[in-house]
Amino acid sequence: MRRKEYQSTNEADLRMLYDTVMVGQVGIVTPEGYPRVVPVNFAECDGSIYFHGAQEGEKYDYFRQGKKVTFSIYKEFAYIPSHWQSEQYACPATQFYKSALIKGAGLIVDEPQEKAAALTALMRKHQPEGIHAEISPDDKMYHKAVEEVTIFRIRPDKTSLKGNFGQTLSSRIRKSLAEKLRERGLGLDIEAAIEIEKSI
Repeated sequence: MRRKEYQSTNEADLRMLYDTVMVGQVGIVTPEGYPRVVPVNFAECDGSIYFHGAQEGEKYDYFRQGKKVTFSIYKEFAYIPSHWQSEQYACPATQFYKSALIKGAGLIVDEPQEKAAALTALMRKHQPEGIHAEISPDDKMYHKAVEEVTIFRIRPDKTSLKGNFGQTLSSRIRKSLAEKLRERGLGLDIEAAIEIEKSI
């Protein structure tokens, strides 16, 4: 990572990204050698990333071969307009965020119980109200669905975390930005202000 100031080793940051970001980006390489990024709904379960899809296609073939993949997660906290620091100079405009980049092996899950566990994790994340029957391959209602769906698994080998909350700026500027974020109070502005204040 080029800017060490943005690195994070806080496991709570990774957990937050897993739990609150709904769509991640899977990176593969096509047979023609082109990088391809695929957005997917995902969930983390027992240290692996899971998502579902069809039993065919480029992504399926790639994962079936157990090739290396990347997976990125990004959460925007607040956009910082340039005029908060300068009346005319546009360059201070920036985005405060947290992100994770995961490198690992792409795999296809064939075992019915693991497939059901992955689908359960997806439902807990994307449908937390839980108004559905428990997913089990032994349940007649789910047997065919579990059998036919493809569950993709990413087994992480390396995970890097990054966050930009103005770490390279002076304490005076960071304090000013935190105050402006609290005044604006939109979206995740307050959360962004709290992150800035941790390093003042």
